[in-house]
Amino acid sequence: MVSEETWDEAVAQSRGHDLQSFARGELKDRFGWRVERLALEKARAQVLYRALPGGLGTLAYVPKGPVADYADADSLGELLAGIRLLGRQQRAICLK
Repeated sequence: MVSEETWDEAVAQSRGHDLQSFARGELKDRFGWRVERLALEKARAQVLYRALPGGLGTLAYVPKGPVADYADADSLGELLAGIRLLGRQQRAICLK
């Protein structure tokens, strides 16, 4: 588990969007979204999950993210693989 301070510091240093802030994830959690944070050395993503009606699975959403150097293909690839694994665990049918 990543602390709030560590998460926000890394997002700010990477010029990530405020929608990837720890507080924003906690706010979304209060309104029915499940929050998962994936933090790697050079990349991170706050992934929000929302259950779809009828037990059809979940919608996965990474608002204004992920936070990564898009020129660093290795780090980005590792992050996307992690997001894919989390999505399968959460029964996500799509990622926005």
